[in-house]
Amino acid sequence: MARQLYYTFDHFHLTGYVGSKLAILSIIVLGSFILGIVASLYYTSILFGAIDFLSFIEFTSIYVLWLLFVISIVLFTSAALSTGMASTVSFVLVIIVQVIDGLLGTYWTISPWKLPMYAGYVLNGDVESSSYIWSILITILAISFLLMGAVFFTKNNVWKAKI
Repeated sequence: MARQLYYTFDHFHLTGYVGSKLAILSIIVLGSFILGIVASLYYTSILFGAIDFLSFIEFTSIYVLWLLFVISIVLFTSAALSTGMASTVSFVLVIIVQVIDGLLGTYWTISPWKLPMYAGYVLNGDVESSSYIWSILITILAISFLLMGAVFFTKNNVWKAKI
């Protein structure tokens, strides 16, 4: 009886389920980031002088995109895998790939894992525009596919869900 109730979820409810997780994670992570970065801007302007506001907004926007990419990885892995395995895969994809990209990343310039580096370049005013733009576009595409995958795996694993 209870298992039959799980199968009555339609695609709209599953999209809403993933969307609500995305909304809550985004509010927590992005809200904390924005509060912290605004405090850093204030403290930096007191100690070292003013920062170009447009560069700061662009820096913040790029870093917000990076954080949305990380959030979508976490949502995808938590929908596709068990809790322990999702944690491990998320850690490997976010942290370990970031380290590998830092070590071997001179051989490629277009990657979602390059966004934090490009954010720093934007703040300093010396960013290479073509690789930067391609990295942003690929990241947006990856976020879209990861969120669609999260909805798909939630649909396939809805019978495992605990309410």
